[in-house]
Amino acid sequence: MPKHNKEMYKHRKVPLNQKRSERTNKRIKLMAALIRYPIPVMIIFQGLLWGWVFRSTRAVTVSMGVGFICFGIYEIIGYRLKFRHIYCANQNMHHRKMTPEHCEWESIPKSECYGLPAIEIIIGAAIIAIGFLAP
Repeated sequence: MPKHNKEMYKHRKVPLNQKRSERTNKRIKLMAALIRYPIPVMIIFQGLLWGWVFRSTRAVTVSMGVGFICFGIYEIIGYRLKFRHIYCANQNMHHRKMTPEHCEWESIPKSECYGLPAIEIIIGAAIIAIGFLAP
């Protein structure tokens, strides 16, 4: 596995090997847990809320589809920009201890980096298509 080139991350405001406080590590772990569990459920509930507000099944499907597409895009951006809570969410998915202070991005398979968010984007697009095709 290739070593990280420090020149590659020169543009970042926070150095890669910076010591973080326990409070910051807890916040990163909380954000990782939110990505794994309640956010997908909240997308479904916000779709139902929009359906209730607009009294339309099309509003439900469009808002849920857009929610899943945005969530998938956010995860891809998180992998590309190496957000620590995205890495910890992947560790949580594999039932490993979350380590926000030490991230080995090369250990995550590319199928999980781009495959799972791509599936979320495809599901979101399919929900929108079904919403427009259904009477």
